[in-house]
Amino acid sequence: MTYDKTESLIREAVTEQAARAVDGGAVVRALRRERPRRSMTLVFAAVAVVVAAVSAVAIPQLVRRDQAPPAAPGVVVGERTILVLGRDEMSYADTIMLTRLAGERATAISVPRDTLVDIPGFGLGRVNSAFFRAREAALATGASQAEADKAGAELTMTVLGALTGMRIDDYLVIDMAAIGQAADAVGGVEVCLRSATRDPFSQADFREGRHLLTGQAALAFVRQRHGLPNGDLDRIRRQQVFLSGLIARVTPANAAGVLAAVGDHVVTDADLLGLAESLARTQGGIRVTSIPVGEMVNSSHGAEFEVSPETVRPFVETAMAGQAPAAPDCVD
Repeated sequence: MTYDKTESLIREAVTEQAARAVDGGAVVRALRRERPRRSMTLVFAAVAVVVAAVSAVAIPQLVRRDQAPPAAPGVVVGERTILVLGRDEMSYADTIMLTRLAGERATAISVPRDTLVDIPGFGLGRVNSAFFRAREAALATGASQAEADKAGAELTMTVLGALTGMRIDDYLVIDMAAIGQAADAVGGVEVCLRSATRDPFSQADFREGRHLLTGQAALAFVRQRHGLPNGDLDRIRRQQVFLSGLIARVTPANAAGVLAAVGDHVVTDADLLGLAESLARTQGGIRVTSIPVGEMVNSSHGAEFEVSPETVRPFVETAMAGQAPAAPDCVD
């Protein structure tokens, strides 16, 4: 695991905080004192966990002390698009989301990992392999782990920019194995299942109804795809529901603990404090959807979803303009 000053800054900011007495000013001062361009290693939905946690601790105090005048009607403030990658143990991207923060709107669009795309320098392949391929190629030339992660994220940004027509400003790379830590830090994430499901591969075993997920159960929930009616597409929907539920559970009382839990699990080129300020302006939570895909086909690369940029681009434009739906209450 690569170490830099970000971990010590976050821990310095939260060490003196009791569970019910968080000093938001300390977190803000620590983050503003020095913000390295890269963080440490990785975690799921960092745009939700880290940004929401910083918002819960810091932003309310900032607004009370120095509140900026409201924007004129129709003006979009601080619009940015962030690529969120949740990588597995082999550095393949199991979770791929484009998250747009635009004024009072926050939208997350998922891209199925098995989407067939053109990967510059490598040819056709699954979109989840772009990060892995660029990362391994960089390591082969003697690049550091941080440089290799950056190469993987930037190639994925290029691929998705070509597919969606969007400009992608920043990336957050996440360790899927740290999901349980994030759920534990907020006291669990509530989800609802329409029917009982079981998957020995992900170790998922859930009854019908509502669950408060922590630890390994949270990880199993977001990783399950076997035993679901629509396989990986249903897994994407679960990840979206988990993301929404996670954000809803971050509060001023637990935000310091969330930061401590995820501080050494994020690789990013983003200004986290800036993202926190953008998220603090949003209303109504994050809206979620997925790009339209065709039928799954078998090719020399395996089973993949065929997609058309001519179909994906107008869909993404409409969704990012505020037309994406809210996360469903219950999932399969």
